[in-house]
Amino acid sequence: MEPEIREAFDQLSAEIHAARAESRDHIDARINATVTELRQEIVATAVETRQHVEATAAETRRHFDVMGEGMRSDLRAVTEVVLSSSYGPHRRVTELGARHDRLDQRVVELEGRVSVLEEQRPRRSRRPS
Repeated sequence: MEPEIREAFDQLSAEIHAARAESRDHIDARINATVTELRQEIVATAVETRQHVEATAAETRRHFDVMGEGMRSDLRAVTEVVLSSSYGPHRRVTELGARHDRLDQRVVELEGRVSVLEEQRPRRSRRPS
């Protein structure tokens, strides 16, 4: 090959290598800039997501606290009804039984007093009218 052509070829080859290196540096810089921007967006999104989750968790916690208190109140009311219906009739029967026993005792006492009075009273003969 002639020296002039060889020199032109070498120069062209050197320019291509320089352009290629410059392009790589430019591409690497753009990639690095894009990666940095993406990282910043990811961090910002993560912060927003965390704030949203924390706010939602607090709201959900309050909601379940209210629901739990309501359920606790309902359960107390149901328990009272069940207990009163379970023990109420039994208690009422017991009270009525005790009252009946007291009345029986009073009747027996009164019958005894009447018997005593009848025995003490002189008997009158019945006259036909």
